[in-house]
Amino acid sequence: MNTIPFVIFTKTQTLSMTIHNKTHISRENKLMIGSFIISLLVLFYKRPDSFYHSQFWAEEGVVFFAEAYHEGFSSLYNTCAGYFHLYPRLIACFSVAVGLPLHIAPFVFCYSWLLVFFILLYYIWKRLPYSDIQRFFIAICVSLIPTQSEIIMNLTNLQWTMVLFPIIIFSSTNFDKNKKWFYADLLFLFLSGFTGPNYTVLLPLFLFSVFIQRHQFKNDKRKTISYLLVISIGIIGAIALSGNGNINRTEGEFTLFNEGFIHYLFVQYWFLLLGKFALNLPFVIMTIGVVAVFIYMLVLVLKIHKSNTNLFPILSFYCGTLFLITTLIAYRNEPSLLDPYYRGVRNFYIPALMFMWVFISVLYENKSTHTGLSLIFIGFLIQTILFVKPFSFEDNQLRTYSGKIHTQDTLSIPVNPSGWYIRIDNRNVK
Repeated sequence: MNTIPFVIFTKTQTLSMTIHNKTHISRENKLMIGSFIISLLVLFYKRPDSFYHSQFWAEEGVVFFAEAYHEGFSSLYNTCAGYFHLYPRLIACFSVAVGLPLHIAPFVFCYSWLLVFFILLYYIWKRLPYSDIQRFFIAICVSLIPTQSEIIMNLTNLQWTMVLFPIIIFSSTNFDKNKKWFYADLLFLFLSGFTGPNYTVLLPLFLFSVFIQRHQFKNDKRKTISYLLVISIGIIGAIALSGNGNINRTEGEFTLFNEGFIHYLFVQYWFLLLGKFALNLPFVIMTIGVVAVFIYMLVLVLKIHKSNTNLFPILSFYCGTLFLITTLIAYRNEPSLLDPYYRGVRNFYIPALMFMWVFISVLYENKSTHTGLSLIFIGFLIQTILFVKPFSFEDNQLRTYSGKIHTQDTLSIPVNPSGWYIRIDNRNVK
C-alpha cells in the first residue's frame, strides 16, 4: 500500500531533475548571452536614434543606395575610393529590388550592420580557444572600446567590423573539424574581403601566416583554400586601389619629426587608461609614454611568439600594427587631423581593439586577472558615458521623399552629414 506513493514520488523527482538538467544554462552560455546584451546596450547608448529612426550615413545613401537605384545589381562591381563594398551594396540592391520605401531602407541598412556584428560575437564565442571569461571580455571589447558612433550602426564603415573575421577564423582551433563551419568561413571571408580595403592592408600578415604554418598546408586543404582566397582578394584589392584610389588622406609637406605623430601614438593607447586627460599632457610626457608603449609592445611580441600557443595574439598584434602603420602613412602630412581620439576617429579603432585582444589573450587565468579586467572595462564604460556620450543623426524626414522618388525626374534627398544629398535621376535608371 505504501509503495505506490513512494514510486510516484520517485518518478516525479526523477522527472523534475531531468527537466532541470535539460533547462540548465551553463556558465559559458550565460556569459555569451550577457556579452550580447551588454554589447546591444552599449550600441543603443552610443547610437540610440539608429534603433527607432534610422538615417542614411554618407556613402550609404549618396553612393550605395543611389547607385543601386540607378544601376541595379550591376552596381555590385563598382568601387568607391578605390575599393569594393560588396555587403553594403548587396543590402542596397536588395532594398531597391524589393521596392522598400525610402524611409524604411535606412532601418534595413542599420539592422544589416547589427546582424554582422552579432555573427562576429558568435564567432568569437564558438571559434576562439580561450576560457569563457576571456571570450566574454574579448566579445564586449568590440563595442566598449571608447570611440564615438562613426563606425557603428551603419554600412558605410562596416569594413572596420568586417576586418575582424579573418583574425578569428584563422585563430580557430576547430578549423578543419566541421564542414558547415568551413563553408560559413568561406562566405564571411569573401564578404569581409570585398567590403573595404582590409585584405590589401593585411596581405603581408596573410603571407606571414602562411610562412609560419607552411608545414600544415600539405594535409589541410581547407586551410589552404581559405588562405588562397584571402590572398587573392588582397591582390585584387591592391590592383583596384592602385587604379582607382590611394590611401593618402592629407595634403602638404611630410615632416618626419612632426609632433603630431608622437601625439597620435601616445593617445592611441594611453587614452584607454587615462581617458580625455591623455589629450593635453606635455610633449615630453607623451614622448616617454610612446617609448614605454614601444618597449611593452616589443616584450609582448616576444612573449606571444615564444609561447606559440595559438595564432590569435600573433594575428591580432600584427593586424593592429599594420593598421597603425597604414594610418600614419595616410595622414603623414598632417597627423593633427587624427585628433581628438574620443570623438571617434575611426583610424584609432582597430589598433586599440587589437591591443586589448592581445592583452586579454596572454593573461594568466586567476581571480586577480578577472578583477583587473572588470575594472578596466568599468573604466571604458565610464569613459564612454563621460566623454563619448550618445550621438544622434539629424532626422531628414525621409518619409516625405518616399512618395516623390518615382514621380519626379530629378530629386535631391538630404542625408547625414549635413550638406550631403542623394541625387535621384529617374531618366538614368537602367
